Amino acid sequence: MGGQVQNMDEEHDQLPTLDEVVSEIIRNHEGVANDWKNLTGWAPANAAALLDASRLDWLASLAHTLRLWTTTKPNQEEHDGQLILAWANLGSLLEGTMKFEMDPENWTSL
Repeated sequence: MGGQVQNMDEEHDQLPTLDEVVSEIIRNHEGVANDWKNLTGWAPANAAALLDASRLDWLASLAHTLRLWTTTKPNQEEHDGQLILAWANLGSLLEGTMKFEMDPENWTSL
């Protein structure tokens, strides 16, 4: 059992920090934003139109705002409002990423 605890400690030491996770999310969404600019040619016309309407170029900006939720501590009056905005921020990133990553064959059913 002692070996298992040591292995868990070693795995825990290798986990990324919150700042590293946020930085990776930002990098990924900046890549999506760059890909979004070049849809013509690799995405079918209907998929390109859907992605254009989704404003995937805003994902990088939304990803950068994640730092607001990890670096500031709201006062008591702002807490619930900031929590709601943080969840909306995460939901928008998730939805935008799903739209971008989905199989183009399924985009016409959205």
